[in-house]
Amino acid sequence: MFKTNMQGGSFSDVRNRLLAHWQLKLLFLIGLTAAFSVPYIYLAHHPLFRPHDLPTTWFDRVAGFNPKWVWIYQSVYLLTASLPWLAQTRQQLHRYLIGFALLTTMSFAVFVFFPVRSPRELVEHPLGMYAVLMMYDGPYNAMPSLHVGFLFYTLCFARRVRSPLPQFVWMMLICWGVLIAWSTLVTKEHYALDLVVGITFGWISDRAAWSSRLRMSGRTSQSG
Repeated sequence: MFKTNMQGGSFSDVRNRLLAHWQLKLLFLIGLTAAFSVPYIYLAHHPLFRPHDLPTTWFDRVAGFNPKWVWIYQSVYLLTASLPWLAQTRQQLHRYLIGFALLTTMSFAVFVFFPVRSPRELVEHPLGMYAVLMMYDGPYNAMPSLHVGFLFYTLCFARRVRSPLPQFVWMMLICWGVLIAWSTLVTKEHYALDLVVGITFGWISDRAAWSSRLRMSGRTSQSG
């Protein structure tokens, strides 16, 4: 699915993409992070309706619980914050913003009207990075897994803008993404079903943002 443009896939190509419209990219990174984090953290700690619990699946039981996977879990932000910088045009960034807003809106609607309690284990004295996670991430935003949803959406976006990353880098990113998805189960931040819903929302957002019916002003890059 994630095919890449291997022609001209040099480090100079990547550098040029990172520098293209860097002010707008930086503005998006700061603005979207702030706009997203405030309601996300609030709803994670203050459910507006009665929280629900989901039945565990075979994947949930096999994953077990290991808080040491929190480092893999937190590494998702390295990907979701960096890959959008591969965009070449303002139009591509605008499409990213549209998909981001759609994914966030759908997910927050679930958080508000059907909050799901994460299956996290009780750790009386969390340490290190796991303690940091417990400090800011509440238990009532399990479904959908935006951790996996945004990761999937970001990888789709990098594909859409015909990323010049070499094939071996893409394989590493996909393997990294699989480990991140697994970490959401091992840390008991999410149910397996949360991942399915998150990926589905990410796919819908990507398709909507790059729909041919959505007309953007100026020249746009076709999806790959």
